[in-house]
Order: sequence, then C-alpha cells, then structure tokens
Amino acid sequence: MSAIQITRAVKQLARLELMTTRKDGVQIIITGTERGSALFDKAQSHLLNPVRKRFCVEKNPLPPKLPLSGVSALAEYTMLNPQSVTTFAFDGRVNELPGTDTLVDPDAQAEVEVCRYSPTLLSAKDGLPDLLSLWATLTDDDARI
Repeated sequence: MSAIQITRAVKQLARLELMTTRKDGVQIIITGTERGSALFDKAQSHLLNPVRKRFCVEKNPLPPKLPLSGVSALAEYTMLNPQSVTTFAFDGRVNELPGTDTLVDPDAQAEVEVCRYSPTLLSAKDGLPDLLSLWATLTDDDARI
C-alpha cells in the first residue's frame, strides 16, 4: 500500500463523516467519528461486496494457493462447520477460469468468488481474507451466519 492510497482512503472516510483529521505539527491525526460498533453501524451502508461473480469450477485446474472465501473462510475464523463445497477467492479475470453456474459434484468442484481486489491484502492470516472483506461477502442465505 502506498501513501497516496492511504491519503485517498482517509479523505473518502472523512467525506463520509466516518473519520475526522487534524494536524499536530507535521503529523495528521485520524480519529473515528464514533467508537466501536457505533462506527461499524454507521459505515455498513457504505461497504461494497468485493465479489463480482460466483461460479463453480473443477478443483483440478484451480491456481495454487487461492485464499478461502465466504463460509469456508468464516469456518476457519470460527467454530462454524464448513459447507460441503469449498469456496475460494480469485482476484484475476473471470475468463481465466472455465466455470459453470451449476454445482454438479461437491467433491470434484469448488465455488470461486471473483473479487474486485485481493481480499488477502489487509489480512492478518495467510490464505484468508481480512475480516471486513469477509463480512461484506456474506449474505443471510445461510441460517448459521
């Protein structure tokens, strides 16, 4: 991440009234306009789902070391049992992986979520997305979530 990217992000957060900035000499102090869950609640409507497309692919041609995504990643962070189909994140081009919208064999296939950015960029754990990106990908389709 570059200083320019951080500056842009801070300016966007300030425009959304989620953060405030003030100068202290040469330092810029960034402060949330709310604390804890109140800030998260205020920010929720601005979060975008990083997933552009979901589809199923054969497990064999998958690129090595794809990070987990969706419920598969959530199962790694929590005590939730994983689904029968493993979900992976992919930040490449959609046409790089041959896939289908239909799951035929959960043992031979995996679900791939094509992301707008690398979900592991800010992650503290190898092979897993950062928690905020993971939260944004999850839907209420699964009663366990």
